[in-house]
Amino acid sequence: MLVVGVSAGQTWEIEQVSADRTALVQLRRHPDGRLFLYYAPENQLVRVAWKDSIWCFEDAGGTGQFDADIGREGSFAIGYLLAGDSMIGCGVRNDSGWRHESLPWRGNLSLPRFVVDTAGEPGNMFVTSDDSTQECALLLGRHLSGDWCLDTLWYHGGGVLPERFAAYRLLFDAQSRPVALCKDAYVNMSWREDLYVVAESGGGRVHNGWENTLGPGALGMDAVGAWGVLFSDTDCEGRNTLWYADGRSKEAIDSLARPWAVAIDTAGRPHIVYHNGYLTYRWRCETGWPLFIVQSGGVRSADLVLSDDCQPVIAFCDSRGVWLARGVGIVGTRENPTVVRREVCTATICRGVLMYRPPANSSQLTVELLDITGRRVMDLEPGENDIRHLAPGVYFVREEGSRGQGSEGSSVRKVVIQR
Repeated sequence: MLVVGVSAGQTWEIEQVSADRTALVQLRRHPDGRLFLYYAPENQLVRVAWKDSIWCFEDAGGTGQFDADIGREGSFAIGYLLAGDSMIGCGVRNDSGWRHESLPWRGNLSLPRFVVDTAGEPGNMFVTSDDSTQECALLLGRHLSGDWCLDTLWYHGGGVLPERFAAYRLLFDAQSRPVALCKDAYVNMSWREDLYVVAESGGGRVHNGWENTLGPGALGMDAVGAWGVLFSDTDCEGRNTLWYADGRSKEAIDSLARPWAVAIDTAGRPHIVYHNGYLTYRWRCETGWPLFIVQSGGVRSADLVLSDDCQPVIAFCDSRGVWLARGVGIVGTRENPTVVRREVCTATICRGVLMYRPPANSSQLTVELLDITGRRVMDLEPGENDIRHLAPGVYFVREEGSRGQGSEGSSVRKVVIQR
């Protein structure tokens, strides 16, 4: 096990689970506290890993395109595509092992999103489309009273781009009501993709949407059904921003980033994992969103759950295999060594010269440029700073001291150095 110190009392315990190469890893927490990792080694069946003093492995079946879950009562289920994306397979684990069946739906189907409801029954969400009519539907299949039933969560009567209508995540709240994250794009606005959360409220279904989003999003939910979404978008000038939204408001988190996972703890605090050249973890506290770099570049996929004491546990995969990182003392401290108060959430792209403009009326201000590990690489002066000797990558400008008008403390903003 590799123990990486962050600051006094804060560490990441990182261990390799497997040397198998995979493009996707999912992490699920059993009600008894055990952790289970799902992943599909190249050209092999979906595999499940868990630790009983040593790491144990079991083939769950299915294909490399899969989604997995563990129910609140402890039942296991996976969903996957079969027969050239025209059928959906489902695997459920009982005392005798994994039992698989093909579900009674056929057609042009998307990767199903699987989750187990509060009664221990599997449910799956998928998109079906008709390329000739440009019609798409977001469907929910549930196993109820021994049979599969189908419900329409959302329907488009035409004018959409079927290949870009996608289902990202399905969750059930404490009353087994579905909450779904999906994306669409229209023929007459092919440059734009919109992200939606579909949830039941007041006897009907409510759609919360965000425009001009990029790629997939991540959805999380707490024990009482409050949800949050992590996603990226781009503005009219091409600037990319990572956002966290909960249906009431949204906050800018970072830039040039890909969202991976959201978890919400019992106090309603969101925890997020994303990729901005590095595997990055953050959680919302009183002073903002402290930033922690868990792993350097090369990470292909990551997932997040929380321990009983709300510490982050992150599964990720890279070219060397599958890994598990446990945070120790990460959540609960007011500060971390890199970020104390996040005041600027967008990145500045620099080439050769970094222009630093101090805050108005600031005095006795120390300004440093930090690399991705938090190590100081140079002091910054007001005006132009020559950075041609620095390697390209992500850096942070940290200001410490008096910032005027009686404000003390630190602020950090990200810069991206390019050639």
